[in-house]
Amino acid sequence: ERLALPSLLDQSTSYRRQLKQRLEELRKRREKLQGDRAVIEEQRDSLMLPVLAIREVGSALEINLITGVNQNCLLYEIFSVLREEGAEVLTASCSTVGSRTFYSIYSQVCLSSLPVFLIMTAIFFH
Repeated sequence: ERLALPSLLDQSTSYRRQLKQRLEELRKRREKLQGDRAVIEEQRDSLMLPVLAIREVGSALEINLITGVNQNCLLYEIFSVLREEGAEVLTASCSTVGSRTFYSIYSQVCLSSLPVFLIMTAIFFH
C-alpha cells in the first residue's frame, strides 16, 4: 500500500523527532555515568591506604611511600622522624602516575644515632 506524500512526511518528521529525543536521553545518561565514574574513582583514591617500604643499605635508608593523589602526605612526618633519630635526608623525589603519588627518600644514618631498625620502627609507628 502506498502512503500519500503528506502522510509519509508526517511519519518521517515524527520518527526524526523520536530519534532526536532518544539521542538527547542517551547523551544525558552518558554524562551522568561519566560523572558517577569520576565520583567512584575519587572515593577509591581516598580509601587507598598508604604503602610504606623501608630498606636498609649499609648505613643508608631507602624509604618509598605510595599514596593516593588526594591524600595528605606523610612526607613531613617521615622527615621529622628521620631528623629526630639523627638521620640526614640526602635526596627526596616525588612523582604522580595516574591516581597514585610515589615518594622516594634516601637518607644517611649517622654513626651516633640509634640503630637503623629502631628508626624504621619509629617511622612505621609515628
